[in-house]
Amino acid sequence: MPLGAAACGCVGTTVKDSKGHYVDGLQAQDLVLYDNNVSQLTHLDFQTFPIDLVIAVQTSANSGAVIDKLGGSGILFTQLVAADQGRTAVISFSDEVKVHQDFTGEPDSVSHALRMLRTEGADAHILDGLATALRVLEQRPRQRRRIVLMKRHSAMKRGRNAARRVMFAAMRQFMQQMVPQA
Repeated sequence: MPLGAAACGCVGTTVKDSKGHYVDGLQAQDLVLYDNNVSQLTHLDFQTFPIDLVIAVQTSANSGAVIDKLGGSGILFTQLVAADQGRTAVISFSDEVKVHQDFTGEPDSVSHALRMLRTEGADAHILDGLATALRVLEQRPRQRRRIVLMKRHSAMKRGRNAARRVMFAAMRQFMQQMVPQA
């Protein structure tokens, strides 16, 4: 190494408080890095993980009130949940599953898709809705965080525990597929 040159390395760090919550807003002077008990000069660089969000909404006949309330929520999902680099998709499930909006970062497009949802059908094929949500997420880049937000009508009680077990098994299988193999 030439005289005056210094070795530079990266140290990946996640900072949490005593309750396990992430700590944001740290500055370089808030951290001290030691190498062989010698304090080293630090520089902070932040990495964000963009979010891909699928909003899956039950649209069967008894879901009208819920659908009406979701109409103005597009900006909430795109700006607060998915955030700056996030992308949001909208699907519905009843007798069949429909993709109403492919992934977009445009709040107006998501709001429009949510406002255009209408009640249709009598059933609530929640597992088919989840499978579709997971399938569209599977096509997204691996470095992005994935969220499925499912809104079903609370009157759907019959077979709830069995459906929940199948749904969690499907999500577990999906998550295992998304973890890179060593």
